[in-house]
Amino acid sequence: MHLTVAYQEPTGYKYVETSDELKEAAAALPCFKALHWPDYATDIVEDTIDGKPVVIQLWKGWCQQFLSSPNFPGGVGAEVGIYERVTGKGFPSGRPEFPGNSHTPALAANYVLSYKINGKSYPRW
Repeated sequence: MHLTVAYQEPTGYKYVETSDELKEAAAALPCFKALHWPDYATDIVEDTIDGKPVVIQLWKGWCQQFLSSPNFPGGVGAEVGIYERVTGKGFPSGRPEFPGNSHTPALAANYVLSYKINGKSYPRW
């Protein structure tokens, strides 16, 4: 099973997205606001996309590299997960990895996340 799919945009941003196989395997697992750890904060936004109720879960801060796999992102950054509001089931979206630089804050409390979904801007967090 491939765990992730990596690609880079012409602008230089790099993304690491969970593979379709991993999305399917993880679809039955819960994702909720209590799923976080020190310096990796989370928040949720309830919305409707394409007429379907969704939960947008945001994470920001420092995340270790899971499974010690070079195919998983890790470090200081942010994630935006979009989950269809279906009782007992959710469908995770891609997990963007943002390149760090000297302006990247060391702690999640100082990191500001700006994001858009399908062209719609959401409040900065």
